[in-house]
Amino acid sequence: REEEVEEKGRKGRMEERMEEVAVLSPTRMMPEGMTPRKVADSDVLRPVAHPVLTLKDYVGDPASVDEFIVVPHNAVRRELFDFFAIMEKLHELEYRISRYDLLDVQAWWRVFYLFLKDYLDFEKQVFYPLLDDMAEEDQSGRLQVEVQRLGEKRARILEVLPDVNFFLTMESPSSREVFGSVIPLVDLLFPVLIEYFLDQERTLPPMMVEFMTNEDVKLAKLDLVDFVLSGRDPEHSLIILSRWIEDEKLLRDWISLYVPKGKHFASYNAYMDAFVAGHRDIVRRIKALKKEDMRRARTVVPKNSAPLRTPVFYMAEYGLSTLWSSDAMVLVHNAIRRELMDLYYILTSIESRRSELPKAEMSEFRIWWDAFTDFVALHVVVEDELLFPYIIATEPEGSEARALINSSAKERTEIMTKMREAGEALVVAELQSDEGTINLVLQKMDAFAPRLLQYFREMEAKAPRLIERNQTPESKDALEHDIFMTFSRSTGASIFVPILLRGIESKDVADRFSAQHIKGLARLRMQSWSRKFKDYHWKVVENFHKRSKGEVIAPMATPGVMSPTGKARKKVTIDAGVDDPGALSASSRKFYGLKKSLSKSSASNSTNL
Repeated sequence: REEEVEEKGRKGRMEERMEEVAVLSPTRMMPEGMTPRKVADSDVLRPVAHPVLTLKDYVGDPASVDEFIVVPHNAVRRELFDFFAIMEKLHELEYRISRYDLLDVQAWWRVFYLFLKDYLDFEKQVFYPLLDDMAEEDQSGRLQVEVQRLGEKRARILEVLPDVNFFLTMESPSSREVFGSVIPLVDLLFPVLIEYFLDQERTLPPMMVEFMTNEDVKLAKLDLVDFVLSGRDPEHSLIILSRWIEDEKLLRDWISLYVPKGKHFASYNAYMDAFVAGHRDIVRRIKALKKEDMRRARTVVPKNSAPLRTPVFYMAEYGLSTLWSSDAMVLVHNAIRRELMDLYYILTSIESRRSELPKAEMSEFRIWWDAFTDFVALHVVVEDELLFPYIIATEPEGSEARALINSSAKERTEIMTKMREAGEALVVAELQSDEGTINLVLQKMDAFAPRLLQYFREMEAKAPRLIERNQTPESKDALEHDIFMTFSRSTGASIFVPILLRGIESKDVADRFSAQHIKGLARLRMQSWSRKFKDYHWKVVENFHKRSKGEVIAPMATPGVMSPTGKARKKVTIDAGVDDPGALSASSRKFYGLKKSLSKSSASNSTNL
């Protein structure tokens, strides 16, 4: 009942926000009284208002204050060219696109949003404090007035941007519902953003130049690049910041002047290749869509089936010194979140072709599923043997920490039951891939994944405060090392370790983690582990992705009854070489077939999965 009340409250707040948007939008073209959600179900969806986008001149002058401001602005403008090209194509398609294409649009938006958010954070933390210092020295007071005026426009941008991001990442089976909500918000946001940029470019440089030396300007430009490289998505953001510079010599000079020598400098071309193959290719694919393709791709959903309820995925913050108490949990949670994203790519592909799916594809899916569920099963062991004792520490019976562990263990048992039921449905689909069986697989997967994500959110919300009572940042490092060793010493390490590391989004944080924890044999084996992960586990996701786009891809050969972790498809077994069954409950050991578990006193014993 509590979940139902919370869900109704969330939907109510969403509807209220939609009503506000319908009233606020000055350029809306919709019948009176219609909210965006109602418009999404009608036939009157309109195109977005397209602001004038022109790149400002850039000549590569290191001492130019104008170019300090213009570079990030042009980067945003160049991305907006693509955004409005996508929106124009979607209007041509009447905003009717497949779930998989909607996921593509959302993936494109996420990359752009992270860059824009990082730049606005740069303004808050670096640029405006710099302007405030100058304003104190400005006896005329003009700069202070201008900063205040710009701040008001900036506040309007920051008010609407989270709403655009919310609707462009929302769970929805209907693309028209999504864009019916997004269109008026886009009309509110981007014209104001472009006007804000133009005001900055027109008014600030003449005033700033009075207070900045050539060296100051160069340092400010370096600060901008450093800020982007320490942001949420440094590889994509570095390319966005610079790729609009079309002159090859100017681009080479910019890289040489402002990108720090080292990893990012050496990897710039690789970053660009990945950007073009991923972010830019989404634009190409969307622009290539045709109405007749949409009609052919649309399948009739049987009455006894429901569309996938794709969860909203986000990665929790990891590696920040201020959030040390959640790191050990988030390390594994984020790894599983990345896997669940891949799961829904596979499920979306299956859903769109359910009436013609060969059995061999379901067997290929099971290759992926077996490795994923083995990873989740080992995570259960990690929780019982390492994380839960770490949270409880010396807390007495009846304490808040012990109550959390007990309730979490109960919820987890129900989730794991749902995971088992999903796996059983998949086994049936391998033998009989008719439409009804495929629908059952989709429903079972949909019942499992959102519950697991909710479990993660609740643990991450409640446990850190309890951990901080009894633990220290240094003890967190030791716990993370034990967790890594558990995964790296399992017989599934060639798949599990790359899965674990994939959850660390920041390259700098990943490098620090690797230097601290990946040593000895694990370091020697990393390259072959990564190759096996790509050739087996990730290859399955890639194949389903290509099939969704109409490519004919033969299913991977299934090596007998062996999963890519290198073991026969059996229940998970742990043999740590100790007699003490540790903290793992009897019911959990029975469910997973666990013979023995990790010793509480020595988590670094040899562990075999």
